[in-house]
Amino acid sequence: MFKTFKFRLVASCLALVLFSLGLAAWLAAGRLQETAMDNLRASLASESLLIEERLAFAGFAGRPAPGLRRLALDLGSRLGHRVTFIAMDGAVLADSGMPGGNPAGMDNHAGRPEIAAALAGSPENSSRYSSTLDKGMFYFARPARVNGRQAGVIRLSVPFSGVEEQLSSIRKSVLTASAIAAALAVLLGLWLIQVLSAPFGEIIAASKRFAAGDLDHRARVAGYGELKKLAQTLNSMAEELSRRMGELAARTGELEAVFENMSEGLVLTGPDGTIKAMNSAAGRLTGVAPDKAVGSKVADLFGGTGFDAAVAGALASGRPVSMETA
Repeated sequence: MFKTFKFRLVASCLALVLFSLGLAAWLAAGRLQETAMDNLRASLASESLLIEERLAFAGFAGRPAPGLRRLALDLGSRLGHRVTFIAMDGAVLADSGMPGGNPAGMDNHAGRPEIAAALAGSPENSSRYSSTLDKGMFYFARPARVNGRQAGVIRLSVPFSGVEEQLSSIRKSVLTASAIAAALAVLLGLWLIQVLSAPFGEIIAASKRFAAGDLDHRARVAGYGELKKLAQTLNSMAEELSRRMGELAARTGELEAVFENMSEGLVLTGPDGTIKAMNSAAGRLTGVAPDKAVGSKVADLFGGTGFDAAVAGALASGRPVSMETA
């Protein structure tokens, strides 16, 4: 079965489908990952705007103030993110990731990429390893404006472990969907092999019968597709061959009748002098029965009569040779 045309055809189509599914899954996973990261950025941006309103309401001035650490801890607990407030000189004022929100011992953050951009007035995000928390983090920072003036920076941080869990879930969903689609494609391929087996088998069987000379047989394939047209073409070919062979047989019969009823004796030989045909008139003239002469050499039957020499001369020269007999 694995060497048949229908199997190779279906297998090729199936391989193309599986390759397409794999490529689509890879592209979809990449696109979904980008979408997930875009959604995360948008979510952190929206949350940072809400925090900016809280800071403005609390009178944030970009320097240590009573309740700033409690606010960072409260927001961090509510949002599930690490919340950091930073002064315009890069000093950390409060951090929900530290005990009590106290940033004591934390380095100046002015050189961090997202902080530097936010201090310059533009929201920014970045990803890197945090030595403070000893884990990979995704950061989003935006300028904190109070009464139209930038007073510092708000930064939200999300552990990469959480981001990776979301991305891993997305990848698993894509892979699961691709696996299901691939399984369905395999089942469809097996079904197609079974569907194609019957018409292909009928066409092959009909072709063998035609080759064996049974031109009255007809291939029967249901449907309206290419295989149906192929079967019809084979049937038409067999019908035409049968008609032409009938005409040829009729003409052969006519020639044989003319050959047999000629008053002149006629002997047909091959290039080697073997007698192929001999009519009754020739049999009467030579005294040899035509059915016994066919297949014999002229030299064996008519040696020494001159007839054998005439035949040999005609075969050698390719021209007519005449002779007289007593």
